[in-house]
Amino acid sequence: MTPVLEVRDLCVSYVGRTGVVDAVTGAGFVVERGTAVALVGESGSGKTTIARAITGLLPPSARVSGTVELGGRSLVGLSEKRLRALRGRVVSLVPQDPTAALNPVVPVGAQVAEALLVHDLAGRREARVLATALLTAAGLPDAEARARQYPHELSGGMRQRVLIAMALACGPELIVADEPTSSLDPTVRALVLDHLAALTERSGTALVLITHDLAVAARRAGHLVVLSGGTVVEQGPPTLLDVPAHPVTKALAADAPALNPARLRPSTATDEVLLEVESLTKVYAAARSGRPTTAVEDVSFTVRKGETVALVGESGAGKSTLARLLLRLDDPTSGRIRFAGRDLAGLRSREFRRRIQLVFQDPFSSLDPRYTAAELIAEPLRAFGIRDRSVAELADRVALPPALLRRRPAELSGGQCQRVAIARALAPDPDLVVCDEPASALDVSVQAQVLRLLADLQQASGLAVVFISHDLAAVRQVADRVAVLRSGRVVELGPADRVLVEPAHPYTRTLLEAGP
Repeated sequence: MTPVLEVRDLCVSYVGRTGVVDAVTGAGFVVERGTAVALVGESGSGKTTIARAITGLLPPSARVSGTVELGGRSLVGLSEKRLRALRGRVVSLVPQDPTAALNPVVPVGAQVAEALLVHDLAGRREARVLATALLTAAGLPDAEARARQYPHELSGGMRQRVLIAMALACGPELIVADEPTSSLDPTVRALVLDHLAALTERSGTALVLITHDLAVAARRAGHLVVLSGGTVVEQGPPTLLDVPAHPVTKALAADAPALNPARLRPSTATDEVLLEVESLTKVYAAARSGRPTTAVEDVSFTVRKGETVALVGESGAGKSTLARLLLRLDDPTSGRIRFAGRDLAGLRSREFRRRIQLVFQDPFSSLDPRYTAAELIAEPLRAFGIRDRSVAELADRVALPPALLRRRPAELSGGQCQRVAIARALAPDPDLVVCDEPASALDVSVQAQVLRLLADLQQASGLAVVFISHDLAAVRQVADRVAVLRSGRVVELGPADRVLVEPAHPYTRTLLEAGP
């Protein structure tokens, strides 16, 4: 039987301003019908380049050789017209970055329906109905109402579910999922992966799963392909993670939080309260229905100097809204926030911006695409007049190779962009860093480096961290205390060792049970 996908001796290089860069060298693997193959490796190892080669989405600067056969059809050298006929109908892609992939001026339901209309699989009225059903299948709550909303009105996790619904729309032979659950909370991640598994079993659809989460790869795929430097260094069944043969595989397994959940540091929290949140509430007026939406309701907690407090919960639970309130990017409807004993609203803007920094969830949207990595890291140093640290020092602290400093965000992988964002946040030597899903785009090795970096900074300087994440394994490694949010309210708050091991609230138990 002909496999759905066969990749043989694939080589991809990019021609850029700095010369030719070899992204993939001699890669090869096979995907049979109804099976799932996971590509794992560090950022820049070639995973996304392979995904683009399979879907015919490589940029004009790419040079390709080797064989990529989809159901017996050779994709290398096909015209754009023929590739468009295959995309969506035969092969679908779930991109890593939902913000960049979705059209900001078109309701998400219409974007899901577009695939059905382009391939003449439904009329306009039927396509709208099917789009709602697809959004429901992808785990989007209240899909009928959400279908009328625009991407900016949805959380990051909800936007990712829209992309998954778009990929499923035409019932393709192969789905290439590039970090499809990196921005999803545990319960929705389990729902989406269960749905993809059921799809492959029921219809024979094959899945290429690109992920940095080794626990997800081992549980959801029947075959793992480990990449390093654009080369396949090892492949086989998930049991290869138990006794890896190659040093790269050994390092990936050692750095995976879900496989090694031990704390990275002893607690460095002092008795000095740095941040105090008291009865915080944020209500948004819905422009269309006129009904107010309560995003955060009566939330109270403290953060001590040197402490990491983690905020966990499903998408839409209020985590990112709470971060915006802490950073004065939005004003609360009621309640109070005090920082270092002073009301947050009374701090001068320049003093506040230097003492509290943010690491965004989406590195692509947070970085100026016109600047190089070096210029982006230098910007906060220049803005605050800081002369006692350099770009090279900050880049080294976040494990960003010097050769990448000359590249712009579009020339970097998602994980590399996030490292630039973290270096920018550390530049002014803040007292508190709010990390909104800081590791969701990072491979396990870089994620481990970043988490260790935060731990080292806390031990050395008493840095406090508000750590927003849906990765409970990473939370267990870094958090001193955990606040569990549901529908804008804190349902459980306590020491991490208790909340994540012996949860008192049923919702917390549900989150833990949904983990990989």
